[in-house]
Amino acid sequence: MPDEGVEGLVISLGNPAWQTFEQMGNGRIWVGAGLRLKNLCGLATKAGLMGFEFLEGIPGNVGGALRMNAGAMGGWIFDVVEEVQLMTLTGDIRVVKKADLHVAYRHCEELHDAIALGALLTHATAAASDAITRQIDVYRDKRQKTQPREPSAGCVFKNPDGDSAGRLIDAAGLKGARVGDAEVSTVHANFIVNRGKATSADIIELMRRVRARVEETKGIRLEPEVLLYGKKWRDVL
Repeated sequence: MPDEGVEGLVISLGNPAWQTFEQMGNGRIWVGAGLRLKNLCGLATKAGLMGFEFLEGIPGNVGGALRMNAGAMGGWIFDVVEEVQLMTLTGDIRVVKKADLHVAYRHCEELHDAIALGALLTHATAAASDAITRQIDVYRDKRQKTQPREPSAGCVFKNPDGDSAGRLIDAAGLKGARVGDAEVSTVHANFIVNRGKATSADIIELMRRVRARVEETKGIRLEPEVLLYGKKWRDVL
């Protein structure tokens, strides 16, 4: 979010009414858009439902994950989505089947101009809670070894076809580069971490420098993966 705030209405789905987790039978669950992914995994574990463990370490909630088709550990959230409930900008509420959604890498076209309200998730299998916990621990251990522990918004640039944004940034010699308290992580170069009091302006300027340097040295123009609230990336990068 820009340091100066957003000129517009910001709607929060943080109320418990939007954080629902309801078992629907046959390994299907209904989740509200405000439910944090970490809580989704915890509730699924308690319910003995396996298949959502890859979401545990992704920051944010269900609505954001649907908007971004968030993923980790080889899985995307739309791998486990059956249908999405959304509200259009004119206030119409619709339920859209996965087959009717246009989904790609970090992208769901229908949610560019609509708000996700919840989703029906499926493909879960029954398992003992301790077995699910062990799988979560495996993913958590891998994440801790390969990703920074400092505050961040996750990966900042999309991976270009056939390559890795982190590899390109590292190869451009940018690990440890800083603007104010914003720093390109020395653990994973596609993360920008907050070393204390990084501002939005610090992070945007660092992204601008990283993008320019990679394009200059590697001939590849990186595209942002994170979203910028209240502004368009094309106007600031």
